[in-house]
Amino acid sequence: MFSGKGILLVQLGSPEGLNLEKIGEYLYDFLGDPHTLGNPPPFWKLLLRFLIIPMSRKKSLAKYSRMFEANGFTEMPLVSISRSFLFRLRKELPNIPIELAYQYGCSPRLEESIQKFSALGVKEICVVPLYPQRSGVTSGAVFDQVKKAISKTSFQGQVLVADGFCYHKSWAREIAKSIQEKYSPSIPLVLSFHGVQEARIKQGDPYEKDCEASAKLIGDFLGVKPIIAYQSKYGKSKWIGPSLLSVLSELSSEHKKIVVATPAFTADNLETIYEIDEEAREYFESLGGKELVRVPCLNDSESWVKTFAHEILPKLSYIHILLLCMFHLRIYRLVL
Repeated sequence: MFSGKGILLVQLGSPEGLNLEKIGEYLYDFLGDPHTLGNPPPFWKLLLRFLIIPMSRKKSLAKYSRMFEANGFTEMPLVSISRSFLFRLRKELPNIPIELAYQYGCSPRLEESIQKFSALGVKEICVVPLYPQRSGVTSGAVFDQVKKAISKTSFQGQVLVADGFCYHKSWAREIAKSIQEKYSPSIPLVLSFHGVQEARIKQGDPYEKDCEASAKLIGDFLGVKPIIAYQSKYGKSKWIGPSLLSVLSELSSEHKKIVVATPAFTADNLETIYEIDEEAREYFESLGGKELVRVPCLNDSESWVKTFAHEILPKLSYIHILLLCMFHLRIYRLVL
């Protein structure tokens, strides 16, 4: 399927360094993207730059610093894990050009990686966002960002953007396998997905539906019905629920041990390592719970790399971005 093509993996991103400046740049990049929080007011970026970021970057630095100290990190985990995943995938598919790009914060960015394909003479790029579930916040953001990035490069050819892979049973099987290592049927299993605003769902965003389908597929492999929760709420608008903290509050009175997995992420990051290992565990224990066990993301495990290379990549559905002239005067998409 990939003869004569290149694969571009897209990951969210991280701050480039463990300091206020780099964390502020990342937050401005991420929160300043209209995809992240919906349609912010026209003065949103001014608020970010002069009010919100100066206040929130200190809290973020404290969280990142704690995560580094507790785990002995020397680099942002999302970056090191994504690099390792790229390296192993290249070994698994040695005849296919594969690059990695980040949406926010760190490098390489989309235009840098697309330009590499141009230099290699690649005429068709298959862009694969490393987000299992579809959403305007994730795969939708990547689609729009790729269109903009192309116009900044010399690439001449066709670009295809994949749109989620949570309905692939091979993905759910890999998640279930990772959970089995830490789980037994007598323990509640919580699947904590990254949250989104409720207004998005009412407007037709498929994310909640995809999360529920993900949970069912994973539960079918394990023979259990997982408890769905959502984490990482930001701002004052209403987000989909139940929240992870409310679920932990209910479970703490009846169960001394629970297992939490995070199927919305393919690589561990602040939202999994710190929010679950530190904040969620501390909250659970403060309410009487004895042990919260977090299941690591699939990360760069050998089984996941092989499954992704040979079972998921060849079966992905794509949206086509067709470049109709060398000056990129017309760009449109066709849903196949």
